[in-house]
Amino acid sequence: MSCGCVPTVPWLSNVLSVIAGALISIAIVILVETLRQPKLSIRIESGPEDISLRDGRKARWVHVIVTNESLPRWAMWLKRDSATLCRATVQFMYFDGRQDVFGRSMVGRWSNTPQPIQATIVMEGKTFKINDPQRTAQLSIDIPPGESERLDVAVRYSDNDDAYGWNNEPYFNHWESPWPLPKGRYFVLVTVRSSGQKAMAEFYLDNNQGLKEFRLENSPAAKK
Repeated sequence: MSCGCVPTVPWLSNVLSVIAGALISIAIVILVETLRQPKLSIRIESGPEDISLRDGRKARWVHVIVTNESLPRWAMWLKRDSATLCRATVQFMYFDGRQDVFGRSMVGRWSNTPQPIQATIVMEGKTFKINDPQRTAQLSIDIPPGESERLDVAVRYSDNDDAYGWNNEPYFNHWESPWPLPKGRYFVLVTVRSSGQKAMAEFYLDNNQGLKEFRLENSPAAKK
């Protein structure tokens, strides 16, 4: 007489257990690798940098801080990878209409890298100077986990209503920047690319008032 029970298949149970174990292992590996990847964030520096120049002028620089975030506490048993070969670009857009001011992005300068100098080459007994920041300046850096680097954005001087995007180019141009920003308001888009990673952040640049009011702010979309 049949009891109506469904017979079990021992090998099927074993197969399901193996599959479940494999899936769990794969999920753990993916989670670990994801956590170990660099995680870049971009924020405004706590305040502008005010400097007195040798010629008597005042200057105000604004910067952003790029951080390779630390792992959350529950994952501190892992080690996050460094963000290697970080390169930055800065795009300036008019506040009204968001039109690109220059039609291209400015290659960023990391504040703590050495000031670039002219490269010298000798060919056929003649000496030549190379004024090419793309070839002679340090354009990329590594950011270890939990550490930050400062990125230059713009500067304004006390004797001029214009501001200027700041990178390595002025060092080859008698300290004159080829990125003029006339009096007004701008959106600033900062993009940082590392090996396999990209972080972007948008800010509001106020150059519509005096030197003391020259600043970067968050939430540019709210500035209407």
